[in-house]
Formats: sequence, C-alpha cells, structure tokens
Amino acid sequence: MYFLVDQSGSMAQGNPNKWTAVSTSLSTFLSDPANSGTGAGIGYFPFVGGGMQSTCTMAQSGMGGCICILGFCIDTSAIMQAGGSCNVSDYSMPDVPIAQLPPVAPMIQMSLQAHGPSGGTPTYPALQGAYQYVTGWAKANPGRRTVLVLATDGEPTGCGNTNNVQNISTDLVAPALTGSPSISTFVIGVGSSLTSLNALAMAGGTNQAYIVDTGGDVAMQFAKALDAIRGQAASCTFAVPNNGTVDPTKVNATYTPRNGTASDVLGVPDQSKCTATDPYWYFSPDKTQLVLCPNMCTTLSQQGGSVQVILGCPTKVPIIK
Repeated sequence: MYFLVDQSGSMAQGNPNKWTAVSTSLSTFLSDPANSGTGAGIGYFPFVGGGMQSTCTMAQSGMGGCICILGFCIDTSAIMQAGGSCNVSDYSMPDVPIAQLPPVAPMIQMSLQAHGPSGGTPTYPALQGAYQYVTGWAKANPGRRTVLVLATDGEPTGCGNTNNVQNISTDLVAPALTGSPSISTFVIGVGSSLTSLNALAMAGGTNQAYIVDTGGDVAMQFAKALDAIRGQAASCTFAVPNNGTVDPTKVNATYTPRNGTASDVLGVPDQSKCTATDPYWYFSPDKTQLVLCPNMCTTLSQQGGSVQVILGCPTKVPIIK
C-alpha cells in the first residue's frame, strides 16, 4: 500500500485539525498487528521547495517564466508554484519507500511527524509522479498486489487546466488500473463536499471514495476507512516459484487469521471445484500463482490475517466422500 497524503494548507482546519486526525489515524493503522507482512510507503503533496526564487535576470528574459519590465525581472513560474510544485519529478520519489510492516512503521510515523499543512492541491502532477514510483515497485515485486491510497481534503487546484478530477481520472487513474502491472487506486476524501472524488475511485477500480465528514469524529472515520481499504486490498493470488525446481504436486497453503492459529487451505484442480463454504485454493493455468477460492478470499478480506505458501510436501486435497 502506497499512501499519497494531502498536506495542503486547508488540512490545518478543524479542531482537532484535519492533519492531526489523519496522521494520528494513519500512524495507529501502521502499528496494527493485522498489517504484519503488508508493504507500506508514503509520499506527500504539495511539494513546496525551499529554494524557489521569484526573481531572475535580464539575461533570462523571455526564458521560462522570466518577465522583465523597466529592468526589474520576475520569475512568474516560481510564483505560480507558491502553492506547491507542479513538476512530476518532485513526486516520483517517496518520502518513505515501500517496505514491509512492522519494521517500516516507525519510519513512516517519523515522516508524518516531520510534515504539516502548507500550500495548494496539485493532485495531477502528484499522482503522476506517485504512479511512476508505484509502477516501478510493482514490476520489481510481481508476487505482490500493489495499491495506491490517495487521502485528500480538497478539489485539485493550480498547475493548469489539466489539474481537475475528470482529467486525472482519464489520464492517470484509469490507465494505472488497466496497465501491467495493474495499480488499483483507493480514495479517502476528508471533507463534507467531495463526492466528485468518486470518479477517481471508480476509475481506479474501487467503486467509490470514502468520504470523511469533518462535522464528525475525523480520526475515527479515517481509521474506519483504512480498515475497509485493508479488506479490499487483500491479495488473493500468491506467487509460486516457477524455475523448474518446484513440483506442483507438492505445494500447500495455510491461513492464519488475525490473533488466531494457522489452518490448512486445501488444493483443488481448478476454480470449478471451489465450494461456497470450504477453504480451498487452485493454481493459475501456468501454475505460477496460487489463487484462493472466492469464499476463502472473502474470509481473508473480512477477517484479515496472512496466507503462507509452503513447498516440498504433497499437496493436501479435500477428501472426496
């Protein structure tokens, strides 16, 4: 899970303010033992560089955004970015790269403490850069399902005419979902009038945005949204090494529910042999992935926990009565 978190100036609103509620809920979520083994990373927007200069020289007149009048020169591009950078490259590197929980949790929690509200809402370039990073990570980790969680409290602002929900949905979110690897996008809107963000969630394959009403308990609502996303984001396919040394008749799986003990998940020949109640799995056609049957996938999504693929012992199969 890669979190792209809005740290715009409006996140300072509220009592407690939205930034405190969101960062506290996210920090608590990362410490939840139910997330053990999950990958997590984080990035923020807007990026407001400390070295932006609003002045330029006569020699730069006409170059970029440099405009000179009566010998006085102003870099208009720097002024336009006062609400946050519009450069995709500023968002293509995470503040904390994706790594496994729980070890990475303290680093993300320290990162959250080091950030705070400032600037505008350059969602388009921020998402464009985030997808570049997340897609690269997903390609390097083909056995893991990779999702992006966008948490924002406002409509996109600044950075030109492309920075709007419709263009972001069409140009960025939908292609990320249909790409290879596929990146699903979850959206949490922190505010009472953000239903337009549903378009981003739909384009990202997650149906609708989670809207946190700032008239209520923001921290509690945000925490519930994260729990719901965890359930939806659970992967039901697991990579099986296919280097010529693995015997497909000697592959097994176990499921360990949250705060529970491990139990066997039995193997069946294909999806047609799945039942409505039994904990079964089957191979993908090329035998490179172990796929949980639909009811077992639902159990994992709703109850949390972990699935372990075990090699070397004869596959445990249902007893045919």
